[in-house]
Amino acid sequence: MSEHAFAVLRHLSDGRFHSGEDIAQALGCSRTLVWQAVHAIESELGLTVFSVRGQGYKLAQPFSWLDVAAVRAGLDEAAAETFTLAVAERTDSTNSQLMARAGNGGLHGLVLACELQTAGRGRLGRRWQARLGAGLTFSLLWRFNRGMPSWQACLWLWGWPWRALCAAWARRCS
Repeated sequence: MSEHAFAVLRHLSDGRFHSGEDIAQALGCSRTLVWQAVHAIESELGLTVFSVRGQGYKLAQPFSWLDVAAVRAGLDEAAAETFTLAVAERTDSTNSQLMARAGNGGLHGLVLACELQTAGRGRLGRRWQARLGAGLTFSLLWRFNRGMPSWQACLWLWGWPWRALCAAWARRCS
């Protein structure tokens, strides 16, 4: 999906009508490009966009984007010092992205969340996709030292980002 489609989607995500002309002006593009972006939103993401002559475009179901500041505000002090949160609009796989970053000296404690994941990998390498706004997808880059058994560390780590991201998800759904 094009960058223009995501930019148009950001304008429409509030659930109000926006004219194609206003969107085009705000993005510095043509109304034709806005129209094409709306069709991409419908065909590639499966979202319903209402088009009403004289009023513009409107998403059938508004949604909220993940907000790094809001998630960080939900973390306690220890978690805020331990984890760094990054949000991508779209990615193939948060896990693949963090594995690549880890190989290049990526930041310890980095939580990568995304709005749209197109090639997620689950257990046993099974592939899956997450629809935009329909789930919470994230991965955590953590380097274990040899001091704590890995199963204990996993239990300790799992609660920190999960709690903050779930709180953000609850705010998104309300």
